[in-house]
Amino acid sequence: ITTALMDKEGNIINIVQDNQTLFTDTYSYNNLCWAGDKGIFLSSHSRANSNTATEPGGIWLSSNGLNWERVFTTPLGPSSSGLAYLYQVIYCSGTGTFLALWNASHTITIYKSTDGRTWEETKSFEDVYGSIDFIGIAWSPKKKVACLVVRNYKSPKLYTSYITRDFENWVEIPIKPVVEISYSINRPNGNLKWSDALNAFVFCNYKEGYFLTLTIDN
Repeated sequence: ITTALMDKEGNIINIVQDNQTLFTDTYSYNNLCWAGDKGIFLSSHSRANSNTATEPGGIWLSSNGLNWERVFTTPLGPSSSGLAYLYQVIYCSGTGTFLALWNASHTITIYKSTDGRTWEETKSFEDVYGSIDFIGIAWSPKKKVACLVVRNYKSPKLYTSYITRDFENWVEIPIKPVVEISYSINRPNGNLKWSDALNAFVFCNYKEGYFLTLTIDN
C-alpha cells in the first residue's frame, strides 16, 4: 500500500511507500472520512468475498493521513462462513459523532463513536422489506439530520429511508412509489448526498438518469 497526503490542489505533500500500518491485502467496500475539528482521518475496509470469521473488516485511524492504526474490528458474520461488510464511515460535523454501517445477512447495524476509537452499537435494521441492503448514508450539517437509504437485496428496488437527529431514534420515510434501480450501482461510492441548494438529500440513480430528493423542511 502506498499512502499519499495531498493539498487541496492535488499536490503531494508527503508519501509513504509500502505502508504496513494500514494493511497489506486486497480489501473492498472502503471509504475515507475527515473530522477537521478532531484532526483525524478514519478509513473503513472490509475484505470482499471472504470468510469474515478469519478476515474481518474494520476501521483504521490516522492523525496525519499517512500512518494508520486499527481501532475497530467488525463483528463476525452470522456463522463461521457468513459474509459481513463494513460499508461506510461518515462524520456528522457539528455533533462530534461518527457513524459506521455494518451489514451481515442483510441486517444493517449502525455503530457510533465520538472519538473514532471507541464504538458502540446504536441501531439495527432487520429485513423489514424482505432482504434489505445498505445503499447510502449522508449527513446534513445544515439540518443536523442523518439519512439512510436501503434497498431490497434480492430485487433491485428502493422501498424506504430513515432519518435521525440523535442517532438513537430513526424515523422511517417510505419511498413512494417504489423505485426500480440497477444492480450495478456502486454502493460504497455514495449515491446519497446532502444539497444545501435544494434543501434536500439527493439520491442519484445514474443508470436511469434521474434523481430522488428528500426535502427537510425544519
